[in-house]
Formats: sequence, structure tokens, C-alpha cells
Amino acid sequence: MSHSLPGAPGSRRLDAAAMDALRQAALENRRCSRRVRYEVRDGVAVAAFSAAASTSLTLLLTFALSRIG
Repeated sequence: MSHSLPGAPGSRRLDAAAMDALRQAALENRRCSRRVRYEVRDGVAVAAFSAAASTSLTLLLTFALSRIG
């Protein structure tokens, strides 16, 4: 049994082995241990921590310099 590729001309066909390889690749992609939303969540957490650390350090240095000078 052969299938046409989506969006490809009708003369382009895949054999059973190629279809099995595509299905296997799709399953491998679905088995990803982390989804994109978790990666984004972690990235936002890192950005928030970095912003908080920078702000804290700036406030600390400003306070220290105001006491010295």
C-alpha cells in the first residue's frame, strides 16, 4: 500500500517502509520528555530570577554608596 505525500503532486508516492519510518519518527517526536511549555516556563523563571537579582544588587549598592558618601 502506498500513500501520497501531503501537498505533493499525485505522482509522488511513499512505499510501506517509508510510511513506517515516518510513523516511527512521529512517535519519537511525541515521546519527548519535556514539552515546549515547560521549557518556556523555565526560561521565564530564569529571566525573573535574573531581574530580581540585578535589582537587589543595584539597590544594595545604591544604599551602601549613599551611606559612604
